[in-house]
Amino acid sequence: MEESIQTTRIHSVAGVLEDNRGLLGTRTYRSPHHTISEAGLIGGGTVPRPEEVSRGHNGELFLDELPNFSKMSWKSCACRGCLLAAQSILTT
Repeated sequence: MEESIQTTRIHSVAGVLEDNRGLLGTRTYRSPHHTISEAGLIGGGTVPRPEEVSRGHNGELFLDELPNFSKMSWKSCACRGCLLAAQSILTT
């Protein structure tokens, strides 16, 4: 239940929660393209918003073509620890 509340809060703040929708009952799946900007991956901006990494919280963040992501995107993810939790499930 707590996981569902956290995920719903993130989607609500991001402005992507559908009207009249209650708690999200399924885990999210995010698959950003490798050309995404750092702000688009991590979030931020003039009016700060959560983006792909946050929206993938409690779900799956699939970084296809991982070596093609920019160095800054890699560093931003590593600084926030999101890749540390995933290292055990990375495959080649």
